[in-house]
Amino acid sequence: MRKCIILLLSAVLLCVGVMTAYAADVNQDNPTGSVDVTMNAKLPDPVYTVQIPAQVDFGTQVIAKASAPASKEFTISVSDMADFNGKMLHITVTGSGPEGAFQLVNATNTAQVVPMKLLSGGNEILPGEAITAMAESASTENVLGALQVDAKDIPGEGNYQGTVTFQFTLK
Repeated sequence: MRKCIILLLSAVLLCVGVMTAYAADVNQDNPTGSVDVTMNAKLPDPVYTVQIPAQVDFGTQVIAKASAPASKEFTISVSDMADFNGKMLHITVTGSGPEGAFQLVNATNTAQVVPMKLLSGGNEILPGEAITAMAESASTENVLGALQVDAKDIPGEGNYQGTVTFQFTLK
């Protein structure tokens, strides 16, 4: 019996809790009524398509005693841009070395490291810096860059590998 009363009271409380709140009654004594209207709004999500190179290959470099820089150019393409809402798309870069340094490491002797430079528009881009910032555009925007190593900085023979990471941020 006690369980039945508890169940009945629970059902009553549940029904009371889900009742719709009504405004004041409208009748001959109160001929007007009002209703609150609400809405949430948000800006559309920004969209863009980016193409970055799958790989940059310096090929075989001959170790040199004197400075002998070798550069490999690459292109970043940004298209289908929409809904930036006045923000700029910043493209920052980091390498796989300590503190994001641009470097290549010998696969069989990790103590052997070749520093790299990242260049854009003739200027060196340091790790964590923006290679560019662009506004929303209806056309495809291309960013040209180059990676550069110097043959005099190669400490020994081997296969060297590294990574350059591009990060895209709207701000």
